[in-house]
Amino acid sequence: MASRRWGREPSLEHVYAEPSAGDGRGADRKSQQLCKQVERTLASVLPECREPVLRALVVAEVRPLLGASRLEVVLLAPEIGERDRRCVEARLARARAFLRAEVAQQIHRKRVPELSFVVLAGGAP
Repeated sequence: MASRRWGREPSLEHVYAEPSAGDGRGADRKSQQLCKQVERTLASVLPECREPVLRALVVAEVRPLLGASRLEVVLLAPEIGERDRRCVEARLARARAFLRAEVAQQIHRKRVPELSFVVLAGGAP
């Protein structure tokens, strides 16, 4: 059916097109925006933690899991070995509620995403 105003059929490509990683449209763009907000928040909160182990962590990346309802936070622990990584993960598990509350204060969303942490020992990505 041709459009009366323009004399051509309207294109529905944008409706059916799958959003790619670089086109900046739709939910993908919003998820990436949320990930960056969480990354900035955690990067500023971790150095101020009471736990020295958490202060040494560096936020490498935040990735969406299951849309924006759960985020995976990749942390680098440059000064620990593989054995100490479990200790760091245990401390992160205890601090998860605090870190999520800090994220909730900084982002403006109806629901705050769940955070899961991946610690890479020795600072290797």
